[in-house]
Amino acid sequence: MRKNQITKIQFDIKQSSIKFISSIWFFPIILFLILCLFTLLKISGTSAGVNHQILYGPTSKDPALILGKPEPIRSDEWLVVTQMTIAQAKSNYPKVNSNLGLGEDMSVVPIAPYKEWSETFRPQDLAFFVMPLENAFAFKWWLMGYLLIVSCYFFVLTILPNKKLLAIGISTALFFSAFIQWWYVYSSLGSLYYSFFIATTIIMLMREKQRWKKITLSALLTFLLVCFALVFYPPFQIACGLVLLAFLVGYFIENYRSWAKNKTFKNIYFVGGSALISLLIFGVFLITHSGVIKTIEHTAYPGTRSIQSGGITSYHFLASHLGHQFLSDTANSQYLIDNKSPSNQSEASNFLLLAPFLFLPTLWLIYREYKQKKALDWPLIFLNIFFVVFLMELFVPGFTSVSKLLLLNKVGSSRVLLGMGLLNVMIIILFIRNLSKKTVVLNKYAIGAYCLLVLMVELIVSLHAHYSFGTFIGLRRAILFSLPLPIVIYLLLRMRFLLAISLYLIFSLFISIGVNPLYKGLGTLTNSPLNNAVQHVGTNSDKRWITDGGYLENVALMNGKHSLTGVYYYPQLGLWDTIPGVKKSDYNRYAHVAFQVSDDSASPTKLKLNSQDGFSVMSSDCSKYLQQEHVGFLISSAILHGACTTPIKTIPFPDVTLYIYAVH
Repeated sequence: MRKNQITKIQFDIKQSSIKFISSIWFFPIILFLILCLFTLLKISGTSAGVNHQILYGPTSKDPALILGKPEPIRSDEWLVVTQMTIAQAKSNYPKVNSNLGLGEDMSVVPIAPYKEWSETFRPQDLAFFVMPLENAFAFKWWLMGYLLIVSCYFFVLTILPNKKLLAIGISTALFFSAFIQWWYVYSSLGSLYYSFFIATTIIMLMREKQRWKKITLSALLTFLLVCFALVFYPPFQIACGLVLLAFLVGYFIENYRSWAKNKTFKNIYFVGGSALISLLIFGVFLITHSGVIKTIEHTAYPGTRSIQSGGITSYHFLASHLGHQFLSDTANSQYLIDNKSPSNQSEASNFLLLAPFLFLPTLWLIYREYKQKKALDWPLIFLNIFFVVFLMELFVPGFTSVSKLLLLNKVGSSRVLLGMGLLNVMIIILFIRNLSKKTVVLNKYAIGAYCLLVLMVELIVSLHAHYSFGTFIGLRRAILFSLPLPIVIYLLLRMRFLLAISLYLIFSLFISIGVNPLYKGLGTLTNSPLNNAVQHVGTNSDKRWITDGGYLENVALMNGKHSLTGVYYYPQLGLWDTIPGVKKSDYNRYAHVAFQVSDDSASPTKLKLNSQDGFSVMSSDCSKYLQQEHVGFLISSAILHGACTTPIKTIPFPDVTLYIYAVH
């Protein structure tokens, strides 16, 4: 090969590399390669290591823990989602898992994979059918985060074309929001990323002129709408759906004249067709699962609850900049919301909110456009309206009569914050779009004065936390943590957008980087002496298992055994209504179910409601109830000497000794 040919090939490769790096696809592809690497190495962010701490002690080295520490309070993940995923894998992913009570329909439980047509619309689960469990679990973990980042990234580029670095910064900052990291489950992330994907797809569809592309985008929109519907967690869906609707209504008002001029207004029929088809598909799902759905609707928790507005303080709402303190269990225990300690860090977490401080500047921009008789930013107007609606829902107790028209009475304050997070990102993007117009010039002295006001607000909130909540935060940190957001606001108003978003991203990382660990595999839940013992006990028996509950509640399920204890996403009423003196309202709920077995034969069988999402059945080892429900095995941390229990296996761990009994 001649020298000039080699030079030409090298030049072509260099040009192709430059073109690829500068394309909008470079960032998503790099992220996907990282996702694949973590999948190959079986690394996720699960807090399953809590199980290791319980058995071996908090100071024992966990060989699977790579970085960080597991968070016990994230039990919705490590105790529910992760353990039910293992239980499904052990049973070959049935639609109805017959091992839990009388059988639990997993298709209405958006936490674990199952085999049915509707699983097509939960793509985060599909890897389980083609990959080993631990690889598929890692893939699902990072795919949810990947889709959140990528959905926001492309939404930013749709509103702010060619602003790739801004899109990277905003979307990555969203991923590292404290709320996202503490609520890292499908119901929260899926509600967000499908909202972004739906908005982006509709915008692209309304701009498109080629018929085949319109059909393709319409099919994609149908798929996304069904996916959003099958997230199946109304509190988060309602909060995000209202924000999405507000943006789209504003966007349609803003653009309908240009669409008419460009002859793309008729694309609205494709949007309507997608909505209709998705409703039909979702309707089929509702009809074919109507029995279970009706059961959920008529539960005491969460089905019939109606949540009153209010219940959150302005101090807490504006304290998102103090989120780093929630990484400390000691500091968190000192923090109060409405004079009550939060049940956990998830309930106390929030997004790093800029929207409260951009509200007045956005109103000024809208007023300026109105006075100059320019086209109004209707998406921003509608988002600001819903910002006020959300504030009323969060702070005003008497707003329920209005908010129930928007179904916000089914959401709850901590869930409203997910919608606030979506709204926060959209307002930041639209604010940048408005301020980027060359006709907009802000007075630097006015900017400085306004940012000093923002700093005063942040300082007041920080000092309130310092003086009111014991050792929650020291004075020095209270002052330092008050500085970043006013600086970000200042940089935004001075149109230093990239610098502002970079600082916003760094502060988001600082607040949340330690929430979830890096953890390899699931061996602590699938390959411990306890699991090995359960797998070998009662191999040829179809008798049911019961456990003390807590971290033991799903042990039998994770090993393919029939169990009465576990997480019941919806109640199986026939299991509990024969207990003497039981109240239906106590067991008619989503619940963690445990047993407390006594070796006192005179001990009566009764059901005790422990919390809104958990109850215990207390019984003697010889009770008729255990016989009636074909209980044959018990895992307990207590030593029993009853007439109806025989010890089979003792499993000693450094911090606890567990016993497996035969019940007869």
